[in-house]
Amino acid sequence: LTSLRRFDEAERENLTALQLAEQENDVSIKADALLELASVAQGAGRFDTALSRLREVERIRRTVGTPRAVALCQRRIGEVLVDLGRYDEAVAELKAATEAMTSLDTVQVARALTSLGTAYLRSDRPTQAKIALTKALKLADELGSPHYVAGVLVGLGDVAERTGDASSARLHRDRAYQIYASSGDPRAAD
Repeated sequence: LTSLRRFDEAERENLTALQLAEQENDVSIKADALLELASVAQGAGRFDTALSRLREVERIRRTVGTPRAVALCQRRIGEVLVDLGRYDEAVAELKAATEAMTSLDTVQVARALTSLGTAYLRSDRPTQAKIALTKALKLADELGSPHYVAGVLVGLGDVAERTGDASSARLHRDRAYQIYASSGDPRAAD
């Protein structure tokens, strides 16, 4: 529901899951529900709420001792910090997530690098953005994940536009559009 941008429905379902997790005293499911609620809040533009929920998930995951889940929280926190315009904090979180995921999950490394590229671009560092996004694209291509490739291509299109390379921007965005449109992803319209 969140991916389809049906935020009210997604929030209702995840609040129910959170309530059930709390009734059963299941901290792992509670963390999962809070993570989904953070996604809903972020998608709906409620970034402070998303950040608060993600910090709670991170606290739970550190207590439970799940390194991959902690690194995932760092990536997500970094993304919300970008949305809040807190770029230096975002870069620090995203670098930490990238480093932590290097030995755990290549897909998440690619996602963290993509988000790091966005943080760099929004803080007016297009050269660093391009470096991070180029690494992310290489990983996403190697993984054979069109969905992640499309996300990186959008970022590279933004970098190309920022640096005045309209031709490359158009090529990257067209390729991303084709991937999103073929799967019915709502981001094709974006």
